Amino acid sequence: MKVSNEAIRKEMLEKPMGWLLFEKSYPTVIIQLISMIYNTADTYFVAKINTQSAAAVGVVFSLMSIIQQSDLG
Repeated sequence: MKVSNEAIRKEMLEKPMGWLLFEKSYPTVIIQLISMIYNTADTYFVAKINTQSAAAVGVVFSLMSIIQQSDLG
């Protein structure tokens, strides 16, 4: 179901700003929280190997965050 530009414009003009901000941002927030939980668990288990492995996970997580953000926008 495709929404017309006029319907989107009407929604942006008539809905309360706080609700609109929440409605448009919560999917990104949820994705980031899941990603951070995954990274925390990954770092915990990899850190048991050695500190260099934990550092590598941290570097890769930063790169993955940048890639994920570019996919969302």
